[in-house]
Amino acid sequence: MLPFHHIAIRPNNQVYPCCQFRHEHVPKDLNLNHPDVFNHPFLIELREMMVDDIQHPGCEQCYIQEKFSDGENSMRLDFLKKIGEQIPDKPLLTHVDLAMSNVCNNRCRMCTPELSTSWYADAKKLGIDIQESLNLSSIKRSNNFLEQYDLKELKYLKLIGGEPLAEQESFIKILNQCDLPKLRVMLATNCTLIPNFELVELLKKSKHISINLSVDAYGNLNNFLRKGSQWENVLNVMDWFVENFPGKIKIHSIVSIYNINNFYELSFFVKKRYDNLVFVEHQMVDGPDWMQPANLPEGAKKIILKNLENKLQDHSDFLPLIKNEFMRPGKLNRFFLKDQELNSIRNEHWKNLNPELYQMIELFKTN
Repeated sequence: MLPFHHIAIRPNNQVYPCCQFRHEHVPKDLNLNHPDVFNHPFLIELREMMVDDIQHPGCEQCYIQEKFSDGENSMRLDFLKKIGEQIPDKPLLTHVDLAMSNVCNNRCRMCTPELSTSWYADAKKLGIDIQESLNLSSIKRSNNFLEQYDLKELKYLKLIGGEPLAEQESFIKILNQCDLPKLRVMLATNCTLIPNFELVELLKKSKHISINLSVDAYGNLNNFLRKGSQWENVLNVMDWFVENFPGKIKIHSIVSIYNINNFYELSFFVKKRYDNLVFVEHQMVDGPDWMQPANLPEGAKKIILKNLENKLQDHSDFLPLIKNEFMRPGKLNRFFLKDQELNSIRNEHWKNLNPELYQMIELFKTN
């Protein structure tokens, strides 16, 4: 149903049918420069495929999730539950996934300068042309687009970044244009900042608020993966959100080559700390490709999978996705190259943060 109601706007001016849609299947001119982006020919074609029940390759992520959950879990199914299956007579934009800009106080391993201003210095050292890779004026166009639209028609607003809580005044301005009692808000934040009083009051006036706290690992490994985070501060911010928005919090965690062997430690910690009141949702890293667990040596994959099968007897829903990931061929040398580049630039290494994984890679890397 999302192509009939929804667009996802990114800081580089690009528009997607949804946040999980495969980027390589989206035409470059599907952006805010188009005179009627919501009725772009690509979206019209996609809607026709949805009506005819034809799977689009851009929707692969949801199809994979459904395949390995016996047809029970995916973002597609979640939205069908929320907005129903009735196809509208005329497409109406009621759901917006908005990255307000790329302003961010973190420089996560998996990120890029397109989504984090804190990445600029690293990008320069890596030889990335920031001006070429970024369309900085798109941020203004994104805001202009929203100002031209009647936001009182919105039923769902997802706010991401960059880091949206680094731009709270812009966030407040948008919410003041909405009909809050009928608006569902989803806020994705990196769990380093706390919203101010005015923003909290607006969020609590909305029909429903859900907050995704992006945390990728337990302890100092999270500091490495989400450079700029400090674990003690992350815990303080997490506690604040759980206390002020009880029952509305979910931890969103990315599983990559760096934490594939111990990602469950975060779940166990959260379960114990909040007495099962907070759920951790794990998602396999989509990009960059060098951080995908498929790049591990085959010997390491076998040991990790066996260990996870023993550890996750009561939390086995993610195992089929791991098995699928491990079946794909990888390029360990590509991981080594990119990992060493960033380690050198940032003067850091992860071998003492996840020694089990490091030793496995060292043992099998020549095989």
